[in-house]
Amino acid sequence: MYCKNEISIVNIALFILAFTIDPVVAKNPSFCDFRDFDKSEPKAIFNSTRATNRTHLMWASDVDRWEHDSKIDKVQHILQNLHDYNLSLVWEKAGILVPYYNPIHKNECRGASEFGPIGAFVKDFNSPILTPNDGEKAATAYVRKKNGSQTDENNSPRKPENNTDSSDEKARVTGTEIIASYEKEDGTISTSNLYFFATYYFNDETVTISSTSGDQGETIAFSPNSFGIEIEHAISIFEEHDVLIDVFEGNKLLKEGNSFDSRFFQRYSEDTYLKVKFTHDTEGFYFENVKKEKFAKTPIIFYSPKGRILMAKTVSLADFN
Repeated sequence: MYCKNEISIVNIALFILAFTIDPVVAKNPSFCDFRDFDKSEPKAIFNSTRATNRTHLMWASDVDRWEHDSKIDKVQHILQNLHDYNLSLVWEKAGILVPYYNPIHKNECRGASEFGPIGAFVKDFNSPILTPNDGEKAATAYVRKKNGSQTDENNSPRKPENNTDSSDEKARVTGTEIIASYEKEDGTISTSNLYFFATYYFNDETVTISSTSGDQGETIAFSPNSFGIEIEHAISIFEEHDVLIDVFEGNKLLKEGNSFDSRFFQRYSEDTYLKVKFTHDTEGFYFENVKKEKFAKTPIIFYSPKGRILMAKTVSLADFN
């Protein structure tokens, strides 16, 4: 069933409006201004890696209350390449892939965010960044808290509030925003914004998905099964509204890039993915009779108009189980 007026807990219309962002955002110097990165407590963490003859980069991580919903935290990660050589990487604990065939150029920035309930993110001092040609680089990141992780539990930036009403306690959220650039056929650089936001309503066993993949032909791929949505049901809904581009098995992700990229996707290669095209005019989608699945996290994959992976970001499904 198509979602129009059913959603009351999360204002989908407000969310879409909030992320109708000018596609030159990643070219704006303020996006790379790491000292202006922090908006509120806790303090953002950022640093540069040691420069070598192969890599030199800046990284940053921060968590703030999301300005559009006071019951949601937003973790933001930013990367900037300071070297003459292009930069590909995997920031595993932050859940970020910058693929081998769409690297970050010198002085360019890329960003990826994740949404979750208040108190779900903690500072992890051991969050290395892996590069394909220069090994690991030490970094720190705000990551999703889980049992047994090497996180500093005393540095949890926020505590869950106890004054939420009963209806809000029955809804759980996850999602991401990705800012990535790519070279177009005419040689110019285009910078696009993707967001993906999912809400699970425990009482009704329903999931809403709201997303945009850009207005220049960019697409997004994700696994409906990870969110408890039957593949056939998702295909039917997306075909009805003419947004479905492709259906493929996860092992295809192991072949689209090189061996560096495939290691990022290895654990997700048994899922079935839908590639969809959501513009800023696309409304949210509403799925009924969803099942509780046991996935810990799942990748959201951003594609260029030519079908090349721009970036990927994993999101936590801990609250969907």
